[in-house]
Amino acid sequence: MSRFSGCLVGFKALADTVESSASIEADPFRVNIVLPEDFVIPEGGMNARLTNEYIGLQARHQEALMQDYKIYAALHYCRVNNLNRIVLDSPKARLGIITSGKSYLDVRQALDDLGISEADAAEIGIRVFKVAMPWPLDAAGAWRLEAGAEAGRWRDAGYTARHVAGVLHAAYAIAPAVA
Repeated sequence: MSRFSGCLVGFKALADTVESSASIEADPFRVNIVLPEDFVIPEGGMNARLTNEYIGLQARHQEALMQDYKIYAALHYCRVNNLNRIVLDSPKARLGIITSGKSYLDVRQALDDLGISEADAAEIGIRVFKVAMPWPLDAAGAWRLEAGAEAGRWRDAGYTARHVAGVLHAAYAIAPAVA
């Protein structure tokens, strides 16, 4: 994504994940990365540019590039590659759980500890939305969590639900209840 959008990408390293070990499958072909073909790249590309302009003007041009193109390129990449997605769904969703990062594993473990399988979650009315890219947050992707849910009741594993609620309110004038 960083190469496509020209944005810097960061990771948050928590002690629970950094100070652990596991055997993993490291197949480079496991993930299918799709580069958006319908996004218009500005002349000169998306990456930082060194010019002969004085530093203030150069900084303004970089900020304009960020606000006018890079953020939208990152959103488009997120949407095309389905980074933010519903991982548990229910046709009659009554409760939406928004999660990101390690809290996603905590939510799945909690459901497992309660004996709630994916089929049970669908029957009960639980929808889990996993946010892989919290900023900039794709409002269209977040809308999928709200669509069809009863009364917009969400439970939050961190700050994510308040962020999603703010994006939905700004984009679609929806104000879901967040606990």
